[in-house]
Amino acid sequence: MGELIHSSSIPWHYAPVWIAVTSPIAILVLFLSGIFSTVLEIKVKGAAFLSERNNRIDLAITLLFFGPLLAVIQFNSVLYNGWRHLYFIYPAMIWISIRGLKSLWEYSSVSKKSKWITYVIIVLGVINATEVVHFMIKYHPHQSVYFNQLAGNVEKNFERDYYGVSYKKALTLLLSQEKSDTLKIFSLDFIGQINRMNFTKEEAERLYFVENIEEADYFVTLRNFRNDLEYNKFLQKKFPYNKQKVVDIYVNKYNVIEIFKIK
Repeated sequence: MGELIHSSSIPWHYAPVWIAVTSPIAILVLFLSGIFSTVLEIKVKGAAFLSERNNRIDLAITLLFFGPLLAVIQFNSVLYNGWRHLYFIYPAMIWISIRGLKSLWEYSSVSKKSKWITYVIIVLGVINATEVVHFMIKYHPHQSVYFNQLAGNVEKNFERDYYGVSYKKALTLLLSQEKSDTLKIFSLDFIGQINRMNFTKEEAERLYFVENIEEADYFVTLRNFRNDLEYNKFLQKKFPYNKQKVVDIYVNKYNVIEIFKIK
């Protein structure tokens, strides 16, 4: 939410917020519907709820979702770069969402007046799914930086390409734009250097990563800041962020990587 937080001091809502802003809206709505229908059915049937095999499976999968999430919150586990340490609970989230869709469909079949509600939800779900597929195709290979409408100002609120997938495209653009035989580059992290392996021998030899920014002609940076000093330099447009920008990659209107020409 726009703040630099140490990985050992994250607030309890860190993982829930990340889940909420990076999951498709349709999945979130159906997930809440699935949870609501499960709680309601348990309240109505009581212990008899567990007599049905499908209900026992649904309850077990619900616990598979909430168990790890609540454990992370309870034990104040170290997390960083979003909720990637909890991606394994996403299939359970999908399962619960399917239960939610099923419950909505069953509810609409009981009352004709409620049918239009289910139809509206299904239509909106299809629209949302189409939007997600469009995003995945249009911005490939940057699907990992998907955010939904709840994220607000993504550039201000959340870090993005922490795995450095965008380095390949950024360095490719730099190679095509700059004609020097050797491009001396400084990167804030090692991901930039290991991306040389994505290129041919001839191209990789042109990409020369240096240890100190004073030796570099170019500065490449992901929009992920690891300390207040670097973040403040960026906000105040101090060196090297005040230099000429030669590569700038955006995904859905938010920046993921930049290359500055500093000499």
